[in-house]
Amino acid sequence: MPLHTSADTQLREGCSVKTRAEMLTDLADNIRELTQPRTHTETREVTHTQGRKRWRAREKHTITMPSLLQSLTDALCPGNTGEPSGAAGYESRPSADLEPLQVWTLIRDQTNTWATTLSIKRPTLEDRLSGLVSAHHSDQQLDQLTWDTNNWVRQARIATGWDASAITLGDRCPGCMRKHCLTVSGDLETATCGRCKMQWQHDTIHLLGRILEDNRTHETLTTTRCTHMTTTDACYLTTSHKGEHRGPTGRYWHTQFAS
Repeated sequence: MPLHTSADTQLREGCSVKTRAEMLTDLADNIRELTQPRTHTETREVTHTQGRKRWRAREKHTITMPSLLQSLTDALCPGNTGEPSGAAGYESRPSADLEPLQVWTLIRDQTNTWATTLSIKRPTLEDRLSGLVSAHHSDQQLDQLTWDTNNWVRQARIATGWDASAITLGDRCPGCMRKHCLTVSGDLETATCGRCKMQWQHDTIHLLGRILEDNRTHETLTTTRCTHMTTTDACYLTTSHKGEHRGPTGRYWHTQFAS
């Protein structure tokens, strides 16, 4: 299991370190979302009819959704209420089912590792997950376990289509200046650099957008193409190069020897 210290992350974000009680609450919420049915309430427009009179009204509609773990199972084996059986019917499944399979396998394997570490002996995956909440764990174990379950919930919600997948940007991170490290959440509310771990939350994400836009403008201005030409070639380098010009055919020349 990858080690992660939430205290370090929270200090970088300028937040206070979570107490043990708060971590236990987060852990219980994550396990509940993984193992228990969920309810979703949305507002719909409904047409009512009474004789010749018709009117429209907005009403709340609540639906019950299966647990995230059950949703992953259903995506792999429709109609099967047990754990996915692995190779059975694998070749007949569409490739889109590979992501639910990977997430389900991740949750199963890491849960089994935690169950062994915390001496949890229960028959089913759901039971072992529930046992993680009441287990006797140290503060460091609880910190890591809470981070792991957060990750399981996030990946399961994406794999089942409940949340949009994250986006990796090609822009440079303002913190470490490395490209292809910035990951923006599917709801465009948060961003994290995979290298330096710098984070932007919903109240600062707009600042990241401004920084990236300014950087793109600056890079565009500093990468203006050279306008030097010969009778046969045009230089394709940027204006920051020294004296030597290169054409798209591989030919190169210096300004003083241009033909």
